[in-house]
Amino acid sequence: MKLILGRTEAASIPFRLTQAEAVSILPGLLAIIRPYVSTQTTGYLPFSDYFRIYPHLRLRPGQFNEELIDLVFRLFKMLAPWKTDGARTHRVRLGAVAIAALAFGVRIADTCIRHGHANSGAERAKAMSAHLRRKLEKLRRRAVRKCAAAGFRTEYLQAAEQWRRFETWVRANLTYCDCHRPKTYSPRPRYQAYVDRVARLIEEVSAEEELVLPDANTGRLLARRVCQYARRGRLAAGIPDLLKGSDRARLALGEFLRNRLPKHHQTEP
Repeated sequence: MKLILGRTEAASIPFRLTQAEAVSILPGLLAIIRPYVSTQTTGYLPFSDYFRIYPHLRLRPGQFNEELIDLVFRLFKMLAPWKTDGARTHRVRLGAVAIAALAFGVRIADTCIRHGHANSGAERAKAMSAHLRRKLEKLRRRAVRKCAAAGFRTEYLQAAEQWRRFETWVRANLTYCDCHRPKTYSPRPRYQAYVDRVARLIEEVSAEEELVLPDANTGRLLARRVCQYARRGRLAAGIPDLLKGSDRARLALGEFLRNRLPKHHQTEP
């Protein structure tokens, strides 16, 4: 179903944004745009390999929408020059979905700043974020009322549903924070030695099975997961089998890796 932005944006409302408010929103919009541009270059989503290894950590998939990602780009291009143009306030006119996108940018910026992945250019960033959330929510509700008064309530409900799906997709694929990823190290030397030996075994088995192992870090993530499975009895081989590199361990690893790593694509000569 195509997103109906035309009528909902026609029922837009005017309001003012200050330079400080724009600076607080920009890190969140940039956190969405940067990995998406990288995806266009590389051809795959940033966490595709990671979620193949840890499928239980994958969030709800949501749904990508090209029209909405274009809306995020337009909002970023609108706000970016405000950091240096010297004007304290700017008058804008946006619809309910665009205002929701700004509020989403504020929430993403909060997460990035709290985890240390971005710096806020605004003074008293926490207070500014709380102020922006309240302000944008009031504006969004005002825009929704205008949509309903103009007879566009059905169109708005369709657009809002697609925005919610798109927001879920962004959280699952573009802004999934690195802080959520299990670490590949442990302060326990014995466990570290287990992971090292299993990682080497994984490299051997993946080569035998003609599977693609993207990098050494992926191998260590897999080794850590294999050790967890073996310790909990979810693998056909136990820790002693893995450390010995027995045939039983290689068969269990082969089945484990085939479900999580792609095969080499061999071309005809």
